Amino acid sequence: MKFSLKKDNLGYLVGLAERVTGKNLALPVLNAILLETTDKKLIIKATNLDVGLEIETPLISSEPGRVAIAGSVLSNFLGNLGGGEKIEASEENGNLIVMAGKNRATIKCQPADDFPIIPRVAPEAGFEIDAGRFVGALRAVVYAASLSIIKPEIASVYLYQNDGKLVLVATDSFRLAEKKLDLGKSEVPENLNLIIPLKNILEVIRIFDNLVGELKVNWDKNQIAFATDNLYLTSRLIDGVFPDYRQIMPNDFKTEISVSKTELLNSLKITAIFTDKLNQTNLTILPEAGRIEIKTHNDKVGANTSQLSATISGESFELVINSKYLFECLNSINSENINLRIVAPNKPIVVSGAGDQSFVYLIMPINR
Repeated sequence: MKFSLKKDNLGYLVGLAERVTGKNLALPVLNAILLETTDKKLIIKATNLDVGLEIETPLISSEPGRVAIAGSVLSNFLGNLGGGEKIEASEENGNLIVMAGKNRATIKCQPADDFPIIPRVAPEAGFEIDAGRFVGALRAVVYAASLSIIKPEIASVYLYQNDGKLVLVATDSFRLAEKKLDLGKSEVPENLNLIIPLKNILEVIRIFDNLVGELKVNWDKNQIAFATDNLYLTSRLIDGVFPDYRQIMPNDFKTEISVSKTELLNSLKITAIFTDKLNQTNLTILPEAGRIEIKTHNDKVGANTSQLSATISGESFELVINSKYLFECLNSINSENINLRIVAPNKPIVVSGAGDQSFVYLIMPINR
């Protein structure tokens, strides 16, 4: 193997791959990345057996070969070089020799034949979507997923098709985020019904963040693949059933509120200073006065009351919520005003942007 490439290009690509590697003592090759050169092309591979990544980049010149090396070592070496360096790499006696300016590193290789094969999805169905829109939709829901793997079907993001739209959902049983996307000319297959592990979704967001262009999404029974011209990411799918959350979606509301997003955000930032470890926050809805009162108390810190002007129709309410849950959803809403809709003190509060039906968020109140 022999190739040359700009340091910044190689460092960025190796950094993407190194984060995918597994920290596995039983299979040390999973700690490695695979570098493979063909005629004027470098392929970088990494996997932890849950996620697999392939990256291709063109080379001016190369000699065919393949080596498996510790991704963290190469990534750290490249990250500490000066900008603009040209990298010359070649295999010698079971080592990868990497030269950049006045630096010459010898990195021990592992047996390349031991590196796992990254599965290629034989697509049963798929669709194409702008990468930025897809990553944005994932960001809009991913924070609501459960962090516990006791129930893997909710430690995940759920994708399905409804009325021709792509729907993304995440929940931890205490709150739920739903984002709908209209793909226009690209049809969403009717059989789309996929549950993707949360930690893998976070890799999708990281790897395809800031990517300009179309993203191809394909899947089979066990795997889903996300692909561009030079990136190919595979993830396993959860074999389970996502909760039928639509059964708990309220339809009739006793109170509807419209409040400034900016003012609500600022109030919740202050609230966070005075909440307890459970972020318990009291909301008092006062329709006749046209305001919301947000009260918090912490025995070790103190207390705070914020008043927000709001347009309110319906009944007055007193609720206790986790204010962090409300705060986290607001960045998923682009509207200037936030709509809050309430059925009862023990029913989900529905949050959405004024005039925007693409995003819906549910918060379960805290029982007193």
